[in-house]
Amino acid sequence: MGAFNGISLPNGNLSLSHLLYADGYTIMGEWSSENVMNMIRILRVFYCCSGLKINMRKSCLYGVGVDSGTIKDVAARVNCKVGCLPFVHLGIMIGANMNKFSSWNFILDIFETRPSIWKGSWSSIGGRVTLIKAVLESLPTYYFSIFKAPCGSGDGRKVHWVYWERVASPVKHGGLGICRLRDNNVALLTKWLWRYRTETDGLWRKVDAIHGKNRSWGPLPLNNTIMGVWKNIVRSLGKVKVGDAYINEMVKRKGGEWGKY
Repeated sequence: MGAFNGISLPNGNLSLSHLLYADGYTIMGEWSSENVMNMIRILRVFYCCSGLKINMRKSCLYGVGVDSGTIKDVAARVNCKVGCLPFVHLGIMIGANMNKFSSWNFILDIFETRPSIWKGSWSSIGGRVTLIKAVLESLPTYYFSIFKAPCGSGDGRKVHWVYWERVASPVKHGGLGICRLRDNNVALLTKWLWRYRTETDGLWRKVDAIHGKNRSWGPLPLNNTIMGVWKNIVRSLGKVKVGDAYINEMVKRKGGEWGKY
């Protein structure tokens, strides 16, 4: 009906107006008071038809490139909270620079608090290894599959009683079988190369549109002037080797339609 104007992406006539997952939803569109008020009216009609009422007091209004005063005025009109970047949506930090160490502090804090059980004298070596795997390997998987984690060290140097290569070796080779977090991060990011090839109908796949028509001959499209998650993923893939060859060199694109390999 044209009552609400979403965000139009170039090169494909795709317009994004909403993203829904379970009971979490995000509505996005051009910034204007009329656009916001029309969405409020649409939600009101939804309530009258379904009996399900949106709790605006738990909802947040964000403005990208909009001054805070304007956001506060519109939020007051619709009776919702004023949101600020970064924020968490579906467990992911939105609007944060994940290249900074400080953006990963919340995960590091969990690492420090969860293994407090190690301090108990009753905990066996096997129990400690199990706890390490449950926390250290599993907890950051969601983030590792989207963001390239920065590499760094702790505040000070400590004595390592066992060589790290031994710790990270398989049990059958005398190690503890603890994975290398960097390798885990790279492996999860590399999966996007295959996903881009196979999930051609996915909405996320249409991110191709914002990277324009002028592409290099690499396996993934990239506009270097656009900062963000996709650029970091593509750049990290350019450094992945399988044996002596870079993985990008092992994927060939056929002439004609983009995306055919």
